[in-house]
Amino acid sequence: LDGKLYATDDLNTVIATASMTFTADVITGTKRLEFTFDSTGMEGKDIVAFVTLSKGNQNLYVSDDPANADETVHFAGIRTTAMGSNDEKEIVAGPKAVVVDKVSYYGLTPGVTYVLKGTLMNYETGEVARDSNGVAITAETSFKPTTGDGVVDVVFNFDASTMGGMNLVAFEQLTRNTAIVATHEDLQDAEQTVAVPKVGTTLKNEDGGKTAAADTTVTLVDTVTYSGVIVGKQYTVTGTLMDKATGKAVVDANGAVITATKTFTAEAVEGTIDISFTFDSSVVAGNAVVAFEELSNGVRVIAEHKDINDEDQTVKIPHIRTTASDRDGNKEILADGSVVIQDTVSYDGLPVANADDTYTMTGTLMDKETGESVKDASGNPITASTSFHNTTESGTVILEFRVSDAAAVLEGKTVVVFEVITDKDGKEIAKHEDIEDDDQTVRFPGVSTTATDDAGSKELFASGKMTVVDVVKVTNVTPGNEYTIKGTLIDKATGEAAVDAAGKPITSSVTFVPTTANGSITLTFTFDGSNFEGKTLVAFEKL
Repeated sequence: LDGKLYATDDLNTVIATASMTFTADVITGTKRLEFTFDSTGMEGKDIVAFVTLSKGNQNLYVSDDPANADETVHFAGIRTTAMGSNDEKEIVAGPKAVVVDKVSYYGLTPGVTYVLKGTLMNYETGEVARDSNGVAITAETSFKPTTGDGVVDVVFNFDASTMGGMNLVAFEQLTRNTAIVATHEDLQDAEQTVAVPKVGTTLKNEDGGKTAAADTTVTLVDTVTYSGVIVGKQYTVTGTLMDKATGKAVVDANGAVITATKTFTAEAVEGTIDISFTFDSSVVAGNAVVAFEELSNGVRVIAEHKDINDEDQTVKIPHIRTTASDRDGNKEILADGSVVIQDTVSYDGLPVANADDTYTMTGTLMDKETGESVKDASGNPITASTSFHNTTESGTVILEFRVSDAAAVLEGKTVVVFEVITDKDGKEIAKHEDIEDDDQTVRFPGVSTTATDDAGSKELFASGKMTVVDVVKVTNVTPGNEYTIKGTLIDKATGEAAVDAAGKPITSSVTFVPTTANGSITLTFTFDGSNFEGKTLVAFEKL
């Protein structure tokens, strides 16, 4: 007994052969020929057996009719295309996820009941995918085809809340009367695969730090980590900066929301991409910004990461403000002897230091007129610094600048205090360096005088009625403030106040409101100087 198998659509190619020799012990009986072969790729094909019964060299029976239904078997086949409910290859990681597996079948027997049993597999592990409750994700549908070929949907409904970052592959088994007649179980088949994308973000400054300077243009870089995407597909990441204090989007001076976006083609199931935000940080000085990110596939958002309390998504914008004065809070200081300038620095949004770490506050006195640092008598910049450990993000630090020989170093100057905070590694964290900031500013007014008689002479005739005119040049006063100049004539020989014929000190005063920082005021001393013959008088003035 010899047999050959052919595909009915190709009778020239033998698929398999089988043969047996037997001795008949009855007139009528049955023998079984078994054909063993690789059936890969035969889904939907009809296979026919040609059989010859022979004795010696004589053929007793030949069956070679390709239309013989008794000698024909059908190879049922299935192919699957898994999609999300929106006919897309991605689904959102949420509690009501839906995957629809469109199963194309071939070579079935019309009118017979079949059952399709589907299982979602985790591409990365090769194991059965489980939902957020740990339950295997399966689906089943039964159908009775009216034709041999067709399509039927297998619908998976499941909780995908914890499945972000996975690729899911739909495996299908087709059964008839519990017997498996076809399968399609290929982890590498893109058509069987749907993605559950996931994104995470890490926001930093350009140097990789978690703080950024306030009151300037800064660039923050958000490294977006994505997983569970489809290789070769184009995606877009869109980021929005959020104000952590308000929970609202950060807007620039024109009211526009600060965003960044980048489109990329996925080269692997997971990866990273950087997007940059460049903006004026003064709009969130003293606060923190949080990067919210969305991943879209060109049609809709398929993944997002929006957690206002996520430290990885956050960069703080420390802000400092300073108020300079003397120890009594005066903004105008007498440049005389040794002077102390006290700068009270308030900070906000400064990350709390680790237990053993400190910050350093460093201040420099600046000459407002030149924009350069003020130098002491030895030519060195006048600075002050202190280290501190903060336990809260807001607080104050007081710096004191001690200046000797203030008259020579400071008189007539407007001094602005610049401040910088650095971390334990010397890296700048925050600064306030605004030469126009009045709060950072103290003034050291100056006066110089020229005394004469009312005719401009430096030598006077001692008489019963004398007049000394002292022209006082005033520098570096604050326009709009009220000042008083008080003058006293001093006997140069004794260093004491000169007294008139009645024994009273000779004084004069003028109160004025300047309109400019520099100007001159005239003081007039009128007195009985008949007893001043031979004396030298010096005009002392106080502003």
